[in-house]
Amino acid sequence: MATRTMKLTGLAYSESGDVSIAVTFNGTQVHNGTVSTVAMATPVRLTEDEQTLASWDIDTSVEGNLPLVITVTGGDLHFNNIIGNYVGGLLQRSSVPTDDGTDTKPSIVDGAYVVLQDNESYFWDMNSNTVESDGKTNISITPADGDAPVRDGNQDMGDWSYLIKDGQTFSCDFQVNTAILEMPVYSGSIVNR
Repeated sequence: MATRTMKLTGLAYSESGDVSIAVTFNGTQVHNGTVSTVAMATPVRLTEDEQTLASWDIDTSVEGNLPLVITVTGGDLHFNNIIGNYVGGLLQRSSVPTDDGTDTKPSIVDGAYVVLQDNESYFWDMNSNTVESDGKTNISITPADGDAPVRDGNQDMGDWSYLIKDGQTFSCDFQVNTAILEMPVYSGSIVNR
């Protein structure tokens, strides 16, 4: 099996100093230290694009509902998602619509897909999102303070933002979905965008 790189995304906020996070994934501590911190009061929702705050490697054979624990000190964290590679590749899209009209078909040149990013360099979700779940279940934030996740403003779909305040611990089961991991592996030359 290959080695998958996992990236925890979100934004950390503190009006003074750096935020530290301790991350335990599937029973192993994978990060314990400071992360890139935005020097301002914590907003209600993410105010800019999330950043990669921590990364670690796992084997591509690891799948299922895996325990995740994040403890935050020195400020607050809007935790958004964990993305990984080996979830297929990024293909160039043509202007030809798919049969159902919801997307466009991949570009094909000389009988091969035009690959923008290969399986190793392309990072994306490892689970599917619904109105009921963003791939994180059995969510707990302790000590509790009543805050709910901030869901996507359009349709409540997508990965939600969980506010983990200074001194709190967030825990959940994070789904690494077998169906997504079995997406076709695209290979070939990477086309510069």
